[in-house]
Amino acid sequence: MEYRRAFRLGGEHREKMLGPAQRYPVMEREIKRRGIQKQEIAGVLGLSVKALYNKMTGRTEFTWREVCTLQARFFPDMEKDELMREPPP
Repeated sequence: MEYRRAFRLGGEHREKMLGPAQRYPVMEREIKRRGIQKQEIAGVLGLSVKALYNKMTGRTEFTWREVCTLQARFFPDMEKDELMREPPP
């Protein structure tokens, strides 16, 4: 799941490949802000790091149990809806 961003360069519009889009930018931001290792999250959820990556990019879905575990273990001060909010289309 790659996406492109258009930008101007020397009077021309060009596209830049930015890699996979994060489906859950709030969660991604909070993981970075709190210094949480994705390996730790994957371990708590019983997933491989690759499986967690697939869920973070929207390739596969988080289960409700995984969402509840994520929120309770790593983000107890946040509501599940806010944590899992997706970017506007």
